[in-house]
Amino acid sequence: STTKEEDIIVSMEDCYLCYEKEKFSQDALSAVHSVMNYHLHVILLFQQCKAKNNYNNKVTIYTEKERRNDNIQTCFDVCLHLQNCADVQLKSLRSLKNKKETSHAVLFLSNKMIQLGAMIKQLEDEVSIRSHQVPLKLEVASKNISSTLTRDATSIMINSGTNPRTLLLQQEFQAQEDHLSSLIPGLEELKNISHAIGTSIVSQNETLDSLHNKAEDLTEKTKLVVRRSERMIQQKNLFIRSPVFLQCEVRIQHLPTERYVMVVDNGLLEFSAIVKQATRFNLWKTQGNLYGFQNSITNHWLGQSTSIFLPGKQNNIVCNASSFGQREQWELDEDYQGQQQLETRLLCASANWGAGGWIKVLDNGSIKILGDNSNQGKKDATLWRIVPCC
Repeated sequence: STTKEEDIIVSMEDCYLCYEKEKFSQDALSAVHSVMNYHLHVILLFQQCKAKNNYNNKVTIYTEKERRNDNIQTCFDVCLHLQNCADVQLKSLRSLKNKKETSHAVLFLSNKMIQLGAMIKQLEDEVSIRSHQVPLKLEVASKNISSTLTRDATSIMINSGTNPRTLLLQQEFQAQEDHLSSLIPGLEELKNISHAIGTSIVSQNETLDSLHNKAEDLTEKTKLVVRRSERMIQQKNLFIRSPVFLQCEVRIQHLPTERYVMVVDNGLLEFSAIVKQATRFNLWKTQGNLYGFQNSITNHWLGQSTSIFLPGKQNNIVCNASSFGQREQWELDEDYQGQQQLETRLLCASANWGAGGWIKVLDNGSIKILGDNSNQGKKDATLWRIVPCC
């Protein structure tokens, strides 16, 4: 029996709804999409035949040459190709283990394939050459199938669903993807620019660090020149400028251990965790911004010495000078009036033949004068805290 027009869906919208209302399992979606795509192309073939008045009137007779140049032959070829693809997908669906979940899809799709095959046969008979003409052969144009699928009918294919609204969402998504793709060259350029800026900033930071180190070196050299010029003035005038008492007492705290410098027998120095009277020093200052530390108990001055030795230790600093001289002059990192705490490094102005030397506490507790008065020597020196006595 021939398939009538009423027996098969010939509207694309109805085709979508027909497949959408069925509840297929996830495993059957590939076969469903393949059969639905085949169904849509049969609808296109039906519309082509109806437009040429072949389906209803059955009057127009095509020669073989006319039919080869007509779109109907292309639609026949595409449908046959999609029929083969749908058969393969349906065969794969039948071979799945969970047949209970896919049985509904197999039955539904098998019936659709039978209906579509019958309609293809009926349409072929309607446009075939009667009388002495050779029947129409369904051939697959291998070179044109892919392009035909893309240009003529793939715009109605459903890749991830059967709802027509999904097509609109996919089109919007594709438009967004195209827009993002157009932004990629600009983003690449911005990335290169930001990379160049980052490289430039790193280079500038290195330059600034170098300038900062050189500025600090220049500052230390300037202080050295001031100290030497002050000594030359004093030697020329044959007197040493007396320091001025700042009317305050301070303690010198070793910042890493938070212990205080304490004077013991013979002016030797030790570190004490307990605040004692021997840790108090009167703070003096000269006109050249040099400072002096006079112990409150012994009244001796803290200064440089090379003649004091302790068992296992060698201290360059003692507190046994009875008067303030060049060996008892100290330099701080900044101007200090004894009113607040100050974290600073100590420089003995007379060390290294008058060039000055930074003070460092060794691991064994010895207080040593470094032979370097540069900015690098300052970084290696020990950090102290000058604490006013309440």
